[in-house]
Amino acid sequence: IKKIWSSSFVLVAGGWSLILFGIFFAVVEIWNWRAWTKPFVWVGANPIMLYVCSGLGFFRIVGERLTGPMVGQWVWVPPLVNFMLILLVARWMYRRKVFISI
Repeated sequence: IKKIWSSSFVLVAGGWSLILFGIFFAVVEIWNWRAWTKPFVWVGANPIMLYVCSGLGFFRIVGERLTGPMVGQWVWVPPLVNFMLILLVARWMYRRKVFISI
């Protein structure tokens, strides 16, 4: 992405970021539609631990063990299982009030 990092790219990316921020602010803070934000709270409580576990391949290894080798039209299943494992670990840690921080 460094090759396309120009002043016009910064302005477009910043503009879209502000538009999305405004929309999400209105939805979450003004209209109080917060039920869908719970997974973001779970992941946001322990992002470093989830990042380290993902970088070490924990979720990929467990996901491959659960799904086995996938070929053809089913190649999307292991990444989905990895994502669900991340959410399950994040939820488990959040519910038990385990917060790892620096």
